[in-house]
Amino acid sequence: MWLSTIHHDQLMKLLDKTVFWIEFVMHHKRVKHLRSLGHNLTWYQYHSLDVIGFLLVCVAGIAALAVMGLLFVYRLFVKKEKKIKNE
Repeated sequence: MWLSTIHHDQLMKLLDKTVFWIEFVMHHKRVKHLRSLGHNLTWYQYHSLDVIGFLLVCVAGIAALAVMGLLFVYRLFVKKEKKIKNE
């Protein structure tokens, strides 16, 4: 009960807060400083396509390096085995 009273204790009632903010917006016309920064993003940034693209490039690069490394090791051992068998 004590925590509930602390949580619900407010200086202004909800209706008074609402009236204040409506009057604030009406008084200052355009309140660009209250807008979310998401309004300034491009469409591909908004949908995080730039981040997804970067992560895909990183994963593809790591996969390519892993395949190249495995091929190098495979060729190294296969050539040694062929050399040994030929001698």
